[in-house]
Amino acid sequence: MKIHSIGLKAAALVTGFISPVCMASQALTSYDQLLQALHQGDDVKAIVYFDKCVLKPLPGIKMLKAESDTGGTSTRINFSIFSHYKVKTDAGQERYVIATSNTILTEHAALGLVHAYGRLRVYEDNSAEFHAAYYDAKTYALKGGANYLCRISSGADDGAVVLKE
Repeated sequence: MKIHSIGLKAAALVTGFISPVCMASQALTSYDQLLQALHQGDDVKAIVYFDKCVLKPLPGIKMLKAESDTGGTSTRINFSIFSHYKVKTDAGQERYVIATSNTILTEHAALGLVHAYGRLRVYEDNSAEFHAAYYDAKTYALKGGANYLCRISSGADDGAVVLKE
């Protein structure tokens, strides 16, 4: 009987007969939950809703807003590779951050073909910053960028960064 039971479990995994409860994504609502999930090796992704963030000017860089900051523009970034470290704030204090980034080749409505770089930083106070930079696909010259200041969604609020595992 024991062999039969193990065989059924293996067959269930191979055929994809897994309870939907196991497949549902779990919302993460804080920096601490994100850090714990990442340290456990969980697959975590973030959806950033730009219209729920505050646009922060970048000194010396042509600022490019998301194409429709009021129409639900969003992006997804995965934490498959991340860093966890301390950074200094503008006030000179140190705080912990979890950061991930990604670069893709894409077509931008105003800039044409570009390498789009995105970096998401999540801070221990549950704030977040998404930095976007756009580089010419041939020359790699910086064409513009934007910084968005956001909050992690608690699930019951209108936070701009939704974390899922």
